[in-house]
Amino acid sequence: MKEYQEVLSGFLKDIQLNGKLNRLAYQKGKELFELGHASLLLSTHDRHGYIVMDDYQDFEVSLLFVNNKLEYTCSCRSGELCSHAYASLLQSSQDRSRSEQVDRENAIKYSREGMVQRVMQERLLRSKEENYEIDFSDNIYGEHILYTESKKSYTLSFYHFDKKIGYCSCPDYQTNKLGTCKHLMFAFDAFENTHKAQSNLQQAYPFIEIFRNPLHDYQLSWFFPHQLPQDIQLLLSVYFDNNQLFKVEKMDDMHLFLSRIKDFKNVNIRPEVGAFVESYYEEKSIKELFLSPSLDKKLFPNNLYDFQWEGIAFAASRKGSILAHEIGLGKTVQALGAAIYKMHVFDFKKTTILCPKNLKQHWVLELHKWVSQDKHHLFEIESFERMELKSDTDFLIIDEAQKIDDYDSVLLQQLHQLNYKHILMITDSKIHRSLMKFYAMAGLIDQHLLTPLWEFSYKHCLFDAKNEQEIVGYYNLENLPNKLSDIYLRREKAELKEQIVSSFAQKQIVISVALSQELLQQQSKYSQQCVAILQKKQANHYDYLQLKERLQEIVDLGLYTADSSNTKLKNPKLEEFQHFIKHKLLCRSSDKIIVFAQGTALQKQLKRILNEDYKKVQILKSKEKANPEFEVFIVEELLQDDLPTAQHYIYFHVPREPHFISQRSTKLKGELMDTSMYLLQSSPSFEEVLLKWEKNHNSLLNQLAEFLGSNNSFSKEISLRLKEELSHQLKALVVAQKEEQMSLFEDIMKPKIAVKKEKDRLQLFVEKWKESLLAFEQLSSAQQHLIRDGKLRVRESEKELLFAFLKR
Repeated sequence: MKEYQEVLSGFLKDIQLNGKLNRLAYQKGKELFELGHASLLLSTHDRHGYIVMDDYQDFEVSLLFVNNKLEYTCSCRSGELCSHAYASLLQSSQDRSRSEQVDRENAIKYSREGMVQRVMQERLLRSKEENYEIDFSDNIYGEHILYTESKKSYTLSFYHFDKKIGYCSCPDYQTNKLGTCKHLMFAFDAFENTHKAQSNLQQAYPFIEIFRNPLHDYQLSWFFPHQLPQDIQLLLSVYFDNNQLFKVEKMDDMHLFLSRIKDFKNVNIRPEVGAFVESYYEEKSIKELFLSPSLDKKLFPNNLYDFQWEGIAFAASRKGSILAHEIGLGKTVQALGAAIYKMHVFDFKKTTILCPKNLKQHWVLELHKWVSQDKHHLFEIESFERMELKSDTDFLIIDEAQKIDDYDSVLLQQLHQLNYKHILMITDSKIHRSLMKFYAMAGLIDQHLLTPLWEFSYKHCLFDAKNEQEIVGYYNLENLPNKLSDIYLRREKAELKEQIVSSFAQKQIVISVALSQELLQQQSKYSQQCVAILQKKQANHYDYLQLKERLQEIVDLGLYTADSSNTKLKNPKLEEFQHFIKHKLLCRSSDKIIVFAQGTALQKQLKRILNEDYKKVQILKSKEKANPEFEVFIVEELLQDDLPTAQHYIYFHVPREPHFISQRSTKLKGELMDTSMYLLQSSPSFEEVLLKWEKNHNSLLNQLAEFLGSNNSFSKEISLRLKEELSHQLKALVVAQKEEQMSLFEDIMKPKIAVKKEKDRLQLFVEKWKESLLAFEQLSSAQQHLIRDGKLRVRESEKELLFAFLKR
């Protein structure tokens, strides 16, 4: 019922905009919805009933739709709109959206003329709102200067007063394909208001203009409304066609034309022409450098697949490119390979890797694995969250590039201001799943490739009939990969069956998820408490009980879900899961997905997220049969048997018994070529320890499982070996947590690449901690002596000393 959905949407917007719900109830209702605590009980044409599970009891909410009005009641008997009703309204909106999806037939599909009219009107309105100043030239067709309120200046020229088109040096004019902009619109109005007689319109155009024509895809063009001098006309006829556009077959001779036309005084070559010609020849020469039959594989480890060498060659031979292979095909090593070849060919001295913070350690490990030690200083790794790119770079690599517009576009603005010679963007996303993100990516490589946005929108976007600002769907995407073919490379596992062995396609893919700062602080606190118990010479039964509880809390933090004790904490895993499902998981229509997750509340949250992607989801309980019509099945990790065959297995967290993953891998081996297993792993967390022990220290894992699983484990001491390993791993978690808070630990935590010595900051730290007498007195006399003499250094040998400070 479309009328119901429209009224419901308006009702929800009214709540958000006009504060009809107090802040606590608003936050609680949103939280109940996100936790999946609102479930549909009944649905008729005019009534929807929901059960809402609150902390201490459940409440029933009734939504009644009569005469285009929405009414609600809740069994909590609140006199006003309550959190339970708000959660039900949100859930009802999602339920209706799923059932109706996108009404493509009624969505607006703009024509070119319609979209141009819309964007021209938008620019006209903005031109009237701005407070510009303009200095007109002596010749009205000459170069005028416009000043913005922020004191930026742009050069303008008028071409036609009737059509009101001209030239402007502003960035919008350089990409909008309109032949005008808000600055020109303002300038035309200002001229008409100040030059009533308009007698100077008879002036001659002062120069022959060479420019990039916005009305013809920014092809090289010339403009002069009068009779050309014969010598210039002859020269232009050699290089330009009858439409005054540079001949395609003459593109390689652009430098010859520019060198000859510069000899004429009455020619004005716009600045962007030189930049375009320079870029054209640079791209051409780069590709010529890589025209040899194959790369010199001596420069890089050669135990790679052919498609990986293709990816290296593709990225190395272009100033800008997008590597969009399906997840699990080794894009990191291809990016590093491209960097090494660029260093060799172009003598690049600095490669900057920009990625989400949870992937920094992954890049460190890959760097040490594939790149020789003597080149490590040529790389630096920065995170999206703490980007401090204060200097230019030769080669910029952006990992998870589809996320660069997820930071309120601030990061994207910073990247546009950064100077880099070459750029490579890495993404797992397909174009049809992340269309507008690819628009942002392409703009960092070539601002003319997919721009302007209005043209891109009318060719590919469907707009809501009620709200023309809202995109409700996409179409006509099949030709986009061809348009991007010179910069875009994507390979999928299904097409690489001849190159990769079965084990490669079935391998477990770990998706690292960075814990939030709040979770890191809790993890550090619990780890310190555990280490303190483990280091006791005589631990009693109560100590072991406390150790067990703290260890369990550390494990729970790693596989954190929003149904934990503190529901107000951000849930990084749910956010990453949502992003993975929407942008990275490659599913065909017949594919099945199995998600392993513990706990009813978490399973409901995952179902809600999957429903947003219009997937049919079944939560499977013990002894239940899977409905073959459903796409996704959510089960607990212990339900390993009698599951439907699936192409994708997703472990939301490391199982309490990690060997379940290897057992399933063994069972699936050989059954399906395209089976993939994905594991969301918190980092840094105890989940990493569990996986490492599962591979290398199975006996320790078994001891830990016995200790945590037994009801009376606290009455037994654990082995000395387990104590030592636990203490070592937990100390590392404490240090990892401090990396984001204190610069002291950078020498320990950061890779030995481009690390600067910070003696002043270290000395400041020492002086600060000297004042902490309580902590200082707990140290041994030898350790105190080190502090007094200022001989403290951040090295491996002082880890114990650093930890002694931290636990105070």
